[in-house]
Amino acid sequence: MSNIYSLWTQTDSDGMYSFSIPPGRYLIMIPSDWEDTPYVYQSKEVRIIEDEESIQNDFQLELAPSIRGSIYQADGDTLVDDIYHIRFQESCAILEEGPEVTALSGLFNSPVLPTGEYYLALLNEAGKFIGWRTASEIPSTNCADAVSVPVAENQATGINFILAVKTLPSGQGQSSMALPSEQ
Repeated sequence: MSNIYSLWTQTDSDGMYSFSIPPGRYLIMIPSDWEDTPYVYQSKEVRIIEDEESIQNDFQLELAPSIRGSIYQADGDTLVDDIYHIRFQESCAILEEGPEVTALSGLFNSPVLPTGEYYLALLNEAGKFIGWRTASEIPSTNCADAVSVPVAENQATGINFILAVKTLPSGQGQSSMALPSEQ
């Protein structure tokens, strides 16, 4: 492959794509992070022969093992505006360093993860631990409340967090900050 052509194309509503290139050998690649959804990287080498009208190359997208989700305000319907971080860990015994993503406008996608079970730690913009994901989707600082999230081959697991509103003492109302539920 002596000449390098970099072409981008988009599929139509039926998932079909097409483009014109001169005769030669080419490598067609499907990126692994497409439309914010992690897919398994794919590539195929093709040869275009002089006077050949067209060739067909089909790809079937395979989801990469990952976790995607949303962070909602206490009402459970409104996405948060603040920046949060989600850390993916194999245990909730202690907060460890691990793969981490930033949730913008309440939405996040993990990197491609090895298959297994993960505990999700929610951190605020400054990196302060808020809590583990629980069955109720409301973060808890108690590891015993945490539930693991399975990650399997060809599967993007969807999850949510719902932030509780903490009532302030002395009738001061409710905090506008997203805080973990009371223990």
